[in-house]
Amino acid sequence: RYLIARHYPTSGLGNMMQSLVSSFLLAVLTNRIFVHDSLLIADLLRFPRFPGASTNYSRVYEEAGAAHVAMNSQFVVYRGEEWLLCGDPSEVLGAQYVFFESDQYFGGVIANNPLYAHLLS
Repeated sequence: RYLIARHYPTSGLGNMMQSLVSSFLLAVLTNRIFVHDSLLIADLLRFPRFPGASTNYSRVYEEAGAAHVAMNSQFVVYRGEEWLLCGDPSEVLGAQYVFFESDQYFGGVIANNPLYAHLLS
């Protein structure tokens, strides 16, 4: 199960970084593998990697195959909906490959979710 972080094409670097950090936190808390779909982020950041591993989505796409990814994907654009604050994100993020797009910092919203508040305090 993967969370693929995306950003709006018009996002500035600051918004991309905020969204990236928040998406990483969401991936960890929902037991998903975090990858990103951005060549700009890949160029700017040097994530620690194991030999042969990649944090860029294109590698996952190549290994799993286009048909498999297409049949098992979900696209979520986060704009501040309450399900992240009050509900169980695992119920909303049901597909194997979740493309999560945002350009805002929502880590504070996750930290206030009763399911995760005790883990993050």
